[in-house]
Amino acid sequence: ATIESMDGATEQVNELVAEVAKLKYELEAKVAECGESAAERNQLEIQLSETNTELSTQKNENESLRVMQKESDAQINELRATIESMDGATEQVNELVAEVAKLKYELEAKVAECGESAAERNQLEIQLSETNTELSTQKNENESLRVMQKESDAQINELRATIESMD
Repeated sequence: ATIESMDGATEQVNELVAEVAKLKYELEAKVAECGESAAERNQLEIQLSETNTELSTQKNENESLRVMQKESDAQINELRATIESMDGATEQVNELVAEVAKLKYELEAKVAECGESAAERNQLEIQLSETNTELSTQKNENESLRVMQKESDAQINELRATIESMD
């Protein structure tokens, strides 16, 4: 009965050694996967920071364009009032009409530029939202991987303790 029990114990030890090797391999794979995930998360955080900077720049530019547009409107109104108050000063009227036309053209260009800037801002907001979603997904995945790693560590420790108790 002693030889048979030794054969059974040897078989059990061999199975446990194989299980420990398998778990070590799985643990190494998970550690590598966590490292890759962390690097991807860091890259996403950098991209998010860059996107936030660009978004801030676009918002500032839009505000500046709005101020310029208000100033142009005020100039146009002032010039129109001047034209209306002038009688017989044809040359001056013609100059002012030309100035009004020029300012209208500049205003239209700024309005178009502002529209483009708003479209770019909207695109950046979409990208920011997508980046935030991806970042959240990566954080959740990292947490899951940490839990799996802790479980693997616990299994390895349990198996080691079993092996030690058999010595």
